[in-house]
Amino acid sequence: MAGLAPPAAPAAPAAPDPISYAYSTGSSFSAFAKFNGKNYFAWRRNMEIQLRALAQWEVVDGTLTAPVPLDPANPTPDEVRTSTA
Repeated sequence: MAGLAPPAAPAAPAAPDPISYAYSTGSSFSAFAKFNGKNYFAWRRNMEIQLRALAQWEVVDGTLTAPVPLDPANPTPDEVRTSTA
């Protein structure tokens, strides 16, 4: 069987989407009760889980801070936009 080519290697699986559709559309936020003044501890736990899943918890807890413009005296329009958002 000299004329046969070796079998092709299987294609690499596609990289998984880091954020599922439910999280990226925000529809998962309706999966738990809104804060109503009486359910703080359950709401807080659920909100933290959701924000961690969205990789946004660091924004809330303060460990991720806004970038400093390269030239604070003359920021670019993008730096102004992100620093005031």
